[in-house]
Amino acid sequence: MNSLLTAAELAALAAEVQKEIDKEEKDKEREATKKKLLAKAREERGLVEAVEEILIDLPPDGNEIRVNNFSYAQGHIYKVKASVAIMLRDTMQRAWEHQAQIEGRSKDFFRRQQRHTRMSMATGATSSAPQGAGGLRV
Repeated sequence: MNSLLTAAELAALAAEVQKEIDKEEKDKEREATKKKLLAKAREERGLVEAVEEILIDLPPDGNEIRVNNFSYAQGHIYKVKASVAIMLRDTMQRAWEHQAQIEGRSKDFFRRQQRHTRMSMATGATSSAPQGAGGLRV
């Protein structure tokens, strides 16, 4: 490469380019952090509704919950607004109560079940873990 610049000038230019790239990356990181902090501040002040994860856990005959033409599928985890999570939990609870009713059991039969699942930190072995499809209730 024929250049009118000396080796020292090329080295200085390369250092300048690296500084510019570092500045661009820092600006991107600063902007991303600012967005996260703004979202958190809005949530804390009650300007926006909190978002949470929810696992859809339905009885054997249920495969989805539909809300506003959106399907929440059995065994999947969704990030939803807190108000939607409350409604989904209520719907799942009612579905399990209905399942208990059609099986001739008490309304809270499925809520009373406790698995006490344990996992060994040394071996990774589990005990009392669910064995159904997707690791959900059996």
